[in-house]
This record gives sequence, C-alpha cells and structure tokens, in this order.
Amino acid sequence: MSTTETGTSRHGESRSASEHGATSDTGGHDDLIRPQDSVSQCRSKVSRTSTSVTGARVKAAARKVALEAEAAMLHQLQALEDEELKLHQRKRHLALQTKLAMAEAEEAVYALNDSNEHCDTFSVHASNNSEVQIATPPQSTPEVVDTSPACQTTKLEFDGMKEPDTKPEAETTVDPNKTSEPDKTVDPVKTAEPDSAHKNSETTVLELVQQGQKQQQRLLEVIQLPKAELLTYDGDPLQYWAFIRSFENSVDNSNLEDSAKLIRLLQYCTGKAKKVIQCCSVMQPLEGYKRAKALLKERFGNNYTIAEAWVNKLTEGSSISPHDKKALREYADDLKTCRETLNAMGYIQEVNTQTVLVTLIEKLPSYLRNRWIKQVRVIRIEFVEDAAEEANDPVYGALSKPKDRYVVTNKNVPKSSVSRYSKGSYTMMTNAKPGNMTCVLCNGSHTLFGCTEFKSKKPEDRFEFARATKLCYNCLRPGHMSNSCTLNRVCSVAGCGKKHTKFLHRIKTIPVGQFTPRTEVTTAPAEPAASVQSGFTDTEVDTSCNVTGVGVMGVALPIVPVKVKAKGSGVCIDTYALLDSGSTSTFCTEELAKRLKLCGQQQQLSLTTLAGANVQTATTVISLTVSGIDCKQPVELPLVYTRRELPIHDANLAKQEDIEKWPHLQGLKLPQVDKGRVQLLIGQDVPEALMPLEVKKGERNAPYATRTELGWSLNGPLGMANKHTATSNFIAADDSLERQLKMFWKLDTTDSIHDDTKGMSVKDKQAIAIWEESVRLTDGHYELAIPFKNYPPHLVDNRTVAERRLFSLGKRLQRDTLLHAKYTEGMQDLINNGYGESVPEEEVHPSNSTVWYLPHHLVYHPKKPDKVCIVFDCASKHVGTSLNDEVLSGPDLTNKLLGVLLRFRQETVALMADVQAMFHQVKVTHEERDVLRYLWWSDGDSSRQPSVYRMTVHPFGGTWSPSCCTFALQRTAEDNRADFQPDTVDTVMRNFYVDDCLKSVASEEKGIQLAQELRSLLARGGFRLTKWVSSNPQVLASIPIEERVKDVKELDLNYEALPTESALGMQWDVELDCFGYKISPSDKPLTRRGILSVCSSIYDPHGFVSPFTLRAKVFIQDLCRRKLGWDESLPSEHLNSWQQ
Repeated sequence: MSTTETGTSRHGESRSASEHGATSDTGGHDDLIRPQDSVSQCRSKVSRTSTSVTGARVKAAARKVALEAEAAMLHQLQALEDEELKLHQRKRHLALQTKLAMAEAEEAVYALNDSNEHCDTFSVHASNNSEVQIATPPQSTPEVVDTSPACQTTKLEFDGMKEPDTKPEAETTVDPNKTSEPDKTVDPVKTAEPDSAHKNSETTVLELVQQGQKQQQRLLEVIQLPKAELLTYDGDPLQYWAFIRSFENSVDNSNLEDSAKLIRLLQYCTGKAKKVIQCCSVMQPLEGYKRAKALLKERFGNNYTIAEAWVNKLTEGSSISPHDKKALREYADDLKTCRETLNAMGYIQEVNTQTVLVTLIEKLPSYLRNRWIKQVRVIRIEFVEDAAEEANDPVYGALSKPKDRYVVTNKNVPKSSVSRYSKGSYTMMTNAKPGNMTCVLCNGSHTLFGCTEFKSKKPEDRFEFARATKLCYNCLRPGHMSNSCTLNRVCSVAGCGKKHTKFLHRIKTIPVGQFTPRTEVTTAPAEPAASVQSGFTDTEVDTSCNVTGVGVMGVALPIVPVKVKAKGSGVCIDTYALLDSGSTSTFCTEELAKRLKLCGQQQQLSLTTLAGANVQTATTVISLTVSGIDCKQPVELPLVYTRRELPIHDANLAKQEDIEKWPHLQGLKLPQVDKGRVQLLIGQDVPEALMPLEVKKGERNAPYATRTELGWSLNGPLGMANKHTATSNFIAADDSLERQLKMFWKLDTTDSIHDDTKGMSVKDKQAIAIWEESVRLTDGHYELAIPFKNYPPHLVDNRTVAERRLFSLGKRLQRDTLLHAKYTEGMQDLINNGYGESVPEEEVHPSNSTVWYLPHHLVYHPKKPDKVCIVFDCASKHVGTSLNDEVLSGPDLTNKLLGVLLRFRQETVALMADVQAMFHQVKVTHEERDVLRYLWWSDGDSSRQPSVYRMTVHPFGGTWSPSCCTFALQRTAEDNRADFQPDTVDTVMRNFYVDDCLKSVASEEKGIQLAQELRSLLARGGFRLTKWVSSNPQVLASIPIEERVKDVKELDLNYEALPTESALGMQWDVELDCFGYKISPSDKPLTRRGILSVCSSIYDPHGFVSPFTLRAKVFIQDLCRRKLGWDESLPSEHLNSWQQ
C-alpha cells in the first residue's frame, strides 16, 4: 500500500513541477512530451519568422537606396538651377554694366569739359587697375602740376575691374625752383606736356571708349535681330538669283565645311532643282559643292533661260479685265521686275522686239491699249516735229536738202498755170483740154488707165514709160508731178497709202545705213532721176526688204537642212528650212508642194509684212512632217501655206568654212544637202521646231550656234563680204479674218424658220446603225460604241505625241500654281466621278488591241474665268491621221436654235434647266476604251513619271460626241414613253438645244408637273437636270433648292425679284419674262477690223434689232467694196457716217 501511495505522490509532484517549468528526468516519463515540442516544429517557426524579417529589411534597404538616388539627383538639379540663376544674373549684370558704362562715359565727357576750365588732370582706370594720369599745366605756369582739391580726377570703370586700392596715395610735391622732371619714385604721373599733346591724349581715350560702345551696341543689335529664314528653290528660273543670293549670304559665306554646305544646298532645293544636283552627293565635298552650284546655274541660271521665262510669264495668259486693279498692279510689278532683271543681265532686247511688245500691250485692258496707241502717236508726232525743225533750220537746214536734178523756173509761164504752192522750183501745168482722151501710148481714144497695151506691160516697163514721157505717177497725165496732182487718190495696194497709181507700185531699195522703218518701206516712185535701185511687184507685195551694198558684213540666218514629207506618204525630200521667229505662220514653196504631190485647200490669206499690212493673197493649205538630217524625231507642221517663192537668199546660208573661223564653234558640223535652195519657212506657230535646246556663243559681234529639234544652225555676222543682201523677214498671216467675215454674213441666212432639214447621208445612217446595235443600259447609264469608219481603226500608238504635249502643258502649269491646282482638281474629278479610270499595269502594253492617246489642254470660258474646262484633243494627228479622222461624226440631231427660242416664248410660264455634264453621262464600250487613253501625273506631281488612264465615257472634244449624247438623251425619252405624259417626252425631243432645256407651259400646275416628270424621266438614262429657273415663283418653289440655278438659291421668292439669266446667249429677264440686249461698249479702233468686231458682238438670232444692225452691215459692205485695209483708219467721210 505504501508503494502505491508513493507513486501517486510522485506523479503529482512531477506534474506540479512541470506546470511550474521545472526540469526533471525524462526517463520513464514519455507521456509528458508533446508532438509540438519536437525540434523540427520549433525550427519551422523560427524559419518563418526570419523570412518575414528579411523581406522587410530588403524593402527598407531598397527604399533607402531610392531615396539616396533621389537626393543625389535633387542635388544635381539644384546645382543646375543655381548655374542657370547665376547665368541669368550674369546676363542681367552684363546688360546693367553696359548701360552703366555708357552713362559713365557720357558723364566723363561732361566732367572732362568742366575740368578743362579748372584743371588739367584726369585719370582713367585701365583694365589692369592701374591709374593713368595725364597732366597739363596751366598756360601761366607750364612747369607746375596743379594738385589742388578743386581739380578732381575723372574715373571710368569697366566691367571686370578690381576694386581700387583704398590706401591713400602719396602726395606729390613739386618744387617750383626745380625742373619739371617728375620724381621717378612717385606713383606714375607723367610730366606736363604741351597743350597739343594733352588734347591728342584726350581724343585717343575718348575714341577708344566710343569705339567700344559702338561695338557693344552693334553686337547687341545683331543678337536681337530675328533669325533669317533661308529660301527654298524648286527650279523656277525667275527665282534663281533670289535663292542664290540668299544662300550665299546665309551659308556660302560662313565658315562651314564644304560637306555641310552641300548638305544644306540639297536640303533647300526641291523638285527639279534637287533632282539636278542629287548626283553631287556622291562626290568629294569640295568638288560636289562646286559642281552642284555650277549645275544649278547651267540649268536654271542661264541668262537666256531666265529671259525666256520672263517673256513667257509676261506674254502668256488672258488680258486684264478693265476693273481688275489688283491684276493690273501685279502686271506692272512683273514688268518692272522683268526690266530691272533683264537690264542687269544685258538681255533687255529679248522683250524689246515688236512681237513681244505687241503681246504685252494686248494683255492690258482696252482703255489702256487705246491710251498706249495715243502715246505712241504723240511720240511719233514729236519726232516729226523735231525733224521738221532740223530741216528748216535757218542756218544749217540747207545742208540736208537734196539738190533737185530737174528744176524748171516759172519764166514765161502764165500766172494762171502756176500752182499757188510752187515757189519757183517747179512749174505746175494743167491740161488745157480736159475732154481730150487720147492715149499717150497707142493714140487710142482712151486714157492710159484703159489702155490694154499699157496694162499688159510689166511693172518695171510701166514705170520706165511714165518716167520717159514725164507723166504724173498719180493720174498718168503729163504737165505736172504727183506731189502737185489734183486727183485726190492714193495707191490702192493695202498698206501703201502713197500718192501714186497701183500700176506703178514698187518697193524702194536704199543703200546700207539708210534703212527706214516699216512705215517707210512701201513708198511712192521717186520722180525721174531718183538714183535708187527698184524692185517691183505686180499683184503681190514681196515679203522682204532688200538692202544692197559693197563691203558689208555677211550675216547667217538660222537655216537648217531638213527632210520633208507629206503625212502618210513615203516620199521624202531634202531641202533647207529657215527657222523664222518673226513669222506667225509656216510657209513652203509651191514647187515643194508639187514635188510632194500635195493638193491642199484653196483660200485667201491676209499677210502683214515689212512691205505692207493685210495684203490679200491666194494660197493653198497643206500639212507636212519635217525632221533634221541627222535627227530621228519628226516635227508636225499641221498648217503650211504655199507661196510662189520664199524671199530668202542662199547667201545667208552658213557653210562649214564659216564655222571653222570661230574658236567657240570648233567641232560643230553642219550637214549639207544637194538642193541648196530654201523651200520651207517655219514660224512661231510650231514652237517645237524653234525652241533652242543648246546655244554656243562667243565674244561680242560673233555668230552663235543654236541646236533645235531639227539640228544645229548658225546665226549672226560671219565677217566681211564683197556683196551683201540683207533680208528682214516679218510675216504675220491672218487667214481667220476672211472666214470670220463669211461666217458673219452666213449667220443672217442660216437657222431659218422653215424646216429645210435634209435626209441623212449614208455615213449618218451607218453611225445610227452602229449605235442601235451597241446601245444598252449599264449601271443606270447608256453605253454606246464609237462609230468607227472601219473596224478596227487604222491608228498607230501615239504615246510620244501625248508625252510631248503633256511636257508642254506641265511647263505652263508650273508657271501658274493656281492654275495647276485647278487643273489637277479637274483631272482628279474625272477619276472620282468614274469618267476615267487607271489602266492596270498588265494592260498598258496590250498585244491584241488598238491603243491611242489623247492629248489634253485647258479652255477658259470668257464669262467664267474661274472655271477650267479640260478638253481632249481628238484632232491631234500622228502618222497623218487622228481619232476624229477615223470616226463618223454622226447626224446632226440638235434642234434648231431659233425654233427652241420661239417655242420658249409660246406660253405664259417659262422654265429653263441644264443637263449636268451631259457628255460624261454616256459610257463607252469596254473594248474601245483603249483608244481614249491619256497621260497624267499622280497627284499632279510633274516630277514623277506620268501614269496611264483612259476615259470610260465619250470625251468632250470628239467630233461624234454631240450626236452620240443627243442620241442617248432622245433614246431615254423613247424607251420610257409609256410611263410619262406625251408632253414630257415631246419636251425632250423638241425643246432641248444640246444640254439646255427651254420650255413654256400654259399654267402653273403644268409647270410643276412637267418639272417633276422631266427630272424623273431623264434620271432613268443617267442624266441629271439642274440649274432650274422659272418665271413663275411657285414653279420654282416646287424644285429642290440644290437643283436651282445659283443666283436664285438664296432668294426669298415671296419678296425678292428674280435675276437676269442667259438663255442660249440671249439676256432673259426672268422677273419680267422678256428678252433684252446687254452691250458692253468698249473702245475699238475706227478701222475695218474694229467695226466688224463691234457688229459681231451683237447677238440677235431673232433679228429684233435688225433695223439698227443692218445699217452697220451695209457700212461694212461699203468698206469692203472700197478695199479698205483691215487696220487702215476710216476716211473722214466714213468716220462721220459711223459716228452718227
């Protein structure tokens, strides 16, 4: 029992001890050890605790590092801010010190002026803090330096000096009994100098101060100047010198390396200019930079190129409107700039030619042109007055008076027979028997004018007979001379106007050095014994002025050997051609046309030459193709007039030996042909043949060579020649005047009221059959085939022609950025509206279809100057044919204009509308679109290669397009006749004139209904009627605002009056519903040309104003019967009649 109790007691003691934390022997007490008391479990707790602590420490360390970095950066930022603040303060301090120095300098000048009256010493603190004293004794005691307190030292302190020493300076005592030599131990004080030395020292110091101030001021001004912007250059010759001067001042004169200069030159050049010098970037910097500048000058800075660019800029474009003040100011500025530029270049003669000056004047408003004509007349009158004063000088006037070879005194002559104008020099005899009509040649009973034998003589024989028999050159009667003839008549040869009969008309030839102006070339025959060589013409006036002399300078004209052939012919002839920049047309000899077996169209030509103005002559019009002897590229001559002969002398043809005499022409070879005669004259109407591609020039008075598409030609003086014939060619051909006059008369007899419509021709029926067979409705538009005469057409790929025309168009657009933008917008609209499409790359060169490219150009409407109309030239020829030549034009389906206007006036309510872009609403079959290709640059960038496009619609410019589009319009009405009112269909058939609809109805309700049905009907064929206007406001209100004409869109139809609109050329007052006439009076010259222009400007298809215009037409007929020249002033009796 005791044992058990003991164990129990121990057990309790042990548990009690364990509860109090006491240690005891574990042996035999395994039940007291818990699982969580194992070593592994205790170690896990410690591990978790240490991991969490380590993570916290890492985060704290990272945060500390970040804060330290931020503190370091903050210190750097603070240091930068401190430096920036110091720099700012230094700048302010510098500016303040500058102002302070200027003020102190000014104060020093005033102080110096005051001190001169009391003392003679001043000092200047130099930059080394040493004081320089200049002392000058008073005049009374020249050896004593005044150191009295009244004499204070003037000090000028500059920025950067140290503070002056504050220690008192040692006093300087000068014994008056001693010499004026200074004590060498004293602070540097110079001995007294003479008065002049004192003044020189003062001046030197002041000048130094002033120079420093001026230099600082200039430096500040330069710093304050705005930064100069360097110009960019795109290759415009007109801007070449402005860019070069700007570049030289900004870059070229700097200390940059050549590589940097070249980079900047490339940077500031764009477009063509950059393309030209791009190759220089691979060269060495020095060589590349010099070569780049040389290329720019060669390409764009050539004097001839700049002069030509100025001439083109001033002469191209329409004339200035009379009310456009801004355009007139810009034109005046351009003229002034051109004059100054060309004067500086020595090329002012390029604009002083007659052709250019006339073109410049034509661009002026009409009132200024008339003022110019008056001014020119005043200049000529002053010239004549000065000449008269010289000739009548009382002392020296007789020196210039020619001696009369035949002088007859009035001795033994009855007073009644002497003219009151004679003063003893000539005897004026009158015919005693005026009724006697005996011919002095054949003794027949007729005058010499009616003598067949006299008229059959050659002009030179007539003149010799009149001179031998001493007949008057005006009335062909004896007893007096032409200058006193009482017969009031002048030569009827156009452009002459001298007092002699046309039977004796001749060309005066005078010695070299006495060449007279154009107005003096055609003169009356000189009296007997006039010592001149004479040339004669019969019915035509020669087109050259010949000057003969001995020992004068030989001159070469730009004559080139060429190959000439007819278009589409294999016959080719070698001859010479003159490149005549003074001719507005191209001519060839009748012999050349005969050799080429060409028979052209006969017509009358009006020629203006040095011999006379508006000379009527018969000619034949042909077409030729010309190329150089060694050149492959042909040049088209679409309009060539034939002449019996060309007044060009072979002596003006340069030979190879002429070239070899000049060093600058060495190596130049001129091809020669067997036939040395010049049979072709190419004028300015073919600029491709005259445009210089390269020029070789030498010293002054040396000939120069020009290369054109036809080869090299020589121009200018060649040297002394034994015999010389100078030829001056100035030819202006105007064949349009006769055609205009015939059309003027024809307008009065055409478009009559009665129906004189003829039946369709075989070709018209063929065109209709082609359309009937091919017509179909695709995507809401009618599609019609091109009515070719033969299928497939005989067309040869003419891409080269289109590229040449596009290049010429591009040059024009580059000169006018606004025009370029409008043209580019128009071309883009063709694509956006589906009228044109891009040709896929795989179809650009098809193997089994005909390809033809259409050149295009812009056309301005005179009343719509802001609108650009793009026209495709379907008449452009290549290899003797054009697209229009290969296509049937189709029948004239257009209604008579007068009939449309009369039906427009039938009823009470009038309506007018317009088909929008009518020609572009009719599609072309897909198979034929390749003959309607055209070239254009993507985005209008002419620096790129042109892309190929093609029209999907019938183009504006095709001879078949009007008939084709009218056919589609009428087909729309026929195909939908069953769905609309008969009056609606009848309106389309009878009340349209091309794209203009003019209709009148009886009531307002019918007008509203008709307008709605017309829009719906034509929409089925893809046509949109727009620009609606009506004399009835209710009818107009029923039409959507966007479909109305522009002038009535914003009108309040209840209160505002309707405007005046143009109805087929007539002025229609919509509000009053009546026609009127709007005549803009302009100053036209009182000549046959000016009067015809005034009469033609009155458009009157109804003949309402015929009672007034008929009198003017009769007046023009009378002028024609009198053979009055186109530009000849009206005689006084006709002038009064016209003004009445």
